[in-house]
Amino acid sequence: MSRNKMIECLLICLLIVTAIAALALGLRVSRGARAFRRYVCRPIPASVDDIRADLGPSRSGRKHVLRFKIGATDIAVILQSRAFERFASVSFNGSSLTWEDPQAPADRTSWSGNSEDMALYWTKKPPEWFKPGDWDRPKVYRFREKWGNSSRSHVQVLIHDESSSEAYFIDYVEGR
Repeated sequence: MSRNKMIECLLICLLIVTAIAALALGLRVSRGARAFRRYVCRPIPASVDDIRADLGPSRSGRKHVLRFKIGATDIAVILQSRAFERFASVSFNGSSLTWEDPQAPADRTSWSGNSEDMALYWTKKPPEWFKPGDWDRPKVYRFREKWGNSSRSHVQVLIHDESSSEAYFIDYVEGR
């Protein structure tokens, strides 16, 4: 094979690899953007960037988890899109989130207020970017709606860390 033919083949292979990589990256970006528009809000606020999505079933329903960069003013856009409740704190133990009512006293021995768990079981390992425990005192908001007389409910949780300008949005349907 002549040297010109080898260079031509090399350039064609390089072009094909570049096209495949661009397509794969485009699908990843568009998948996250589509999920954001569908589950979080439409249109996507201007400051939202670097959307990552883990979409799929959970053991008892459906669970979609998104992580994204967002400016402080655009968090208000999401919060105004539905009737979110603010909770005082959130913790993650590897398989479930727990959040507590802001009215909870430091000594909870006499308190019967609002504390909830949401199991986040993955059919595979959680994505490597899902690390809500890394944030120091993030703000947590929850929206819940029951569907008719069934045991199904729709829960959405927004966890925002102001210092890193990042947020998680979890869309969870309990029951089938």
